[in-house]
Amino acid sequence: MSDDLVKRLRDWEHVWLEDEDEPEGNLYIAAADRIGELEAENTTLRSMVEGVIADTGDDPEIMAASRAEWAARALVAEAKLAKAEIIIRIIASDKWDERLGEAVDLACEYLAELKDDPTDDDD
Repeated sequence: MSDDLVKRLRDWEHVWLEDEDEPEGNLYIAAADRIGELEAENTTLRSMVEGVIADTGDDPEIMAASRAEWAARALVAEAKLAKAEIIIRIIASDKWDERLGEAVDLACEYLAELKDDPTDDDD
């Protein structure tokens, strides 16, 4: 399969050197051959995809949606960890005794957020 065929088909009014010795209508034959090759390749690829789905039970569309859902969950988890990290850094600092009240307030606020979080699956 040559991309040159597409170029020759699109500019059909031009006589191409490689077509001079060919019979009239050769581009139609070449295009039909290319279409046949592409159909066969498409059938092979569809069969492969169906085989993977049958072997794994995973539908590509469902898998893509699942990956997107897990990516969103990962972002939420990162945000939760960032809040927890602030509290840990306060407690681990050398001025923890001065900032303990702040850490407790943040922890209480954060726990209240977690309790009200409808996306939290631990309930």
